[in-house]
Amino acid sequence: MERKRTLGFGLESDAHKFTNNETLNSANYIHGVYAIEYSKEIAMYMRALATGDWSKHLSMSGKMSGTVSFSVDFQEGATVSSAPSYFAMLRACAMSHNSNATGTWLITDSREDRNPATIEIVEREEGPTPRQKVVKLYGCMGNAKLVLDSIGNPVKVDFEFKGAIGSVGTRAYASIITPSSFDTTIPAAVLSATINLFSTIMYLSKFTIDLGNVLEPFTDPTNTGGIDGFHVVDRNPSMEMDPDMRIPSDIDLHANHTTETTGALSISIGSKFTLSAPVAQLVQTDNPTTREGHVADQIRLEFKRSSGNDEFEILHGSKT
Repeated sequence: MERKRTLGFGLESDAHKFTNNETLNSANYIHGVYAIEYSKEIAMYMRALATGDWSKHLSMSGKMSGTVSFSVDFQEGATVSSAPSYFAMLRACAMSHNSNATGTWLITDSREDRNPATIEIVEREEGPTPRQKVVKLYGCMGNAKLVLDSIGNPVKVDFEFKGAIGSVGTRAYASIITPSSFDTTIPAAVLSATINLFSTIMYLSKFTIDLGNVLEPFTDPTNTGGIDGFHVVDRNPSMEMDPDMRIPSDIDLHANHTTETTGALSISIGSKFTLSAPVAQLVQTDNPTTREGHVADQIRLEFKRSSGNDEFEILHGSKT
């Protein structure tokens, strides 16, 4: 029954606070997610009283939180200025959102450290009149990884969110929610793409960009579950890729690495998307691997500040 598992997602209306446990409806079930996994984490205080034997007394339940992970294919919006629906999920990963008549974009922003969402994970019974089990988390913040696992596939976004447990309940058959509306554009395959680092085209088969968010609970002793939600307390965006091994006279990655020489990264995908980092620093290179009968270099980059709050940007369309 995993294939019938669904997920609702909505940014909480009182942004930057932990005061909302949003009521989600069918409009929140449009994000085209897949590979949904979740777990509850309930702290248990064991009582091992001195009774002269090894038998334990009842434990006490404490702070209650949950984790949910899922993926979304990198999909363009209907127009250059219309954001795909999963941009809301990236906003809950400490990215700020802006738009104009020619584009819409997200950028890492430490001021978005608390922009939480409410998430529902829904299991459906078998049979013609199924009920639904609804696990609800609120105050959710997350981390995201943009992953290309093979040329010709789309980039996917792997999300992991943590939040406070709101409820675990039953939705009657008469009230079940079935996702029925999704972004209609086909995900952009990574073909005819341009991947430029240090003003040099990179020929690779895969990459992973990790926002590197550090999540911590916001403890509240007045809350029945002990926490109000999670917030982002730090970040270190990074990227791993496997470009073809290059001759130093073409691009000297060793010299760039050892002299702290930085360069810009730009990745153009499809007709609308550009991923960019103004200051990329090598932290690993000359780490050979084999791919399709030739030698590749597994390199790792970290994205650093230019003017601050600008380490990594996802641009849909253009800014001008």
